[in-house]
Amino acid sequence: MIQGVTVPTRSKSPARSIFLYFGSSTILLLLVAPDGSWLDVATAYILQMQLHATPQQISWFRVLTGLPIYVGFLFGLVRDVWNPFGLRDRGYLRIFSVLTALILVALAVLDVSYALLFIGVLLVSISTRFLLAAQQGLMGLVAQEHLMSGRMAALYSACYFIPLILGALFAGAAADALTPRGQFLILAMLALSIGIFGFLRPRSIFEQTYDQPEAQGSDIRGDLRRLFSDRASFAAVAMIFLWQFAPGLQTVMQFHLTEHLGADESAFGYWTAMYYVSFLPGVIGYGYVCQRIAYGRLGTNAILFSAPLNLVLPFLTTPTQMMLFAIPLGLSAGAAFAALYDIAIRACPPGLHGALMMAVAGSNQMGWRVGDAFGTWLYTFGNAHGFLFASIGTAATSAAAPAFLALAPRALLNSKDGEVIARPS
Repeated sequence: MIQGVTVPTRSKSPARSIFLYFGSSTILLLLVAPDGSWLDVATAYILQMQLHATPQQISWFRVLTGLPIYVGFLFGLVRDVWNPFGLRDRGYLRIFSVLTALILVALAVLDVSYALLFIGVLLVSISTRFLLAAQQGLMGLVAQEHLMSGRMAALYSACYFIPLILGALFAGAAADALTPRGQFLILAMLALSIGIFGFLRPRSIFEQTYDQPEAQGSDIRGDLRRLFSDRASFAAVAMIFLWQFAPGLQTVMQFHLTEHLGADESAFGYWTAMYYVSFLPGVIGYGYVCQRIAYGRLGTNAILFSAPLNLVLPFLTTPTQMMLFAIPLGLSAGAAFAALYDIAIRACPPGLHGALMMAVAGSNQMGWRVGDAFGTWLYTFGNAHGFLFASIGTAATSAAAPAFLALAPRALLNSKDGEVIARPS
């Protein structure tokens, strides 16, 4: 890669319409997708209350229906090489919004069993991967072309957590107020509304977007070779896996609050809500600062700053202290999360935005779930010191993530948001 950050490209279009398009579509997609909270919590309630599934059955349900998420780069690669109806990403949004809605309607009208619910959610997971591949691939491409990888990463990070918070809150209330049929029909309507983005064509996003050098790939064999040999892409995937590998912040936190600190069973839900809400000021702040500080220094510090705060957790002795500390922990984590998506967008090879963005999304989820399983083992193995061990593990893996920035070319690290990264012709 050629070093330097001063080569001009086409003029930048208004950011407001770009942010509105990708912000609203991100929220809608994550309300519908199984890796969002609404469908996940809703199906968990159905499995527990209506189908009387055991905790192990619910756990395996989540693991197996999440398989398309882990191999999301395959759906991204399809997006990068297949052009349905000559409409590119708009074609995916039209086709798979309808398919997702039809699957959810089928779940609403058919008699739900464990097997039927499993097949339905798995199909929704597959269908929404294509929607996310199109939306995130286009988001990464537009962010590169308009020199806004940091601001787009901040926007995506904020919109990533808003539906997780709202979906979890609404799914719990909806379980009492609505039948499963009602929830599936509402989700089907939301899925169908995603198709509207396939008919919109704002000039700030679509004018000559696919004609720019950043959008040009090669054949499937060449694309695969470029994807797997690109060191910056590997760094982006590895970094988010390590940072999300947080053994002390999930099931372990839940049991520590109730078993060791004497909190009510609802405490973990409140702690999680405070933690996620606190992300928002962190990601918004990152969106401003990234235009003033080069990524290498800003990204490294943002990720490293969040790591040692996890070492404070074992020394908090009351549920109130734990709740209050969720705020600074979330603030620092928000900035770190935005920094991780910033490097992902910067690293996307030409013509492979869908593949890399979906690989990062899959690594995100895999790190979270594998870290949870490892943390549960540490908690059990460590007995009285289990939470301490899990917190140390969270701090260690988070602190190790920025080391992979050494694989990224200097041009990716030395530029601020809004500056051009000179790439090879």
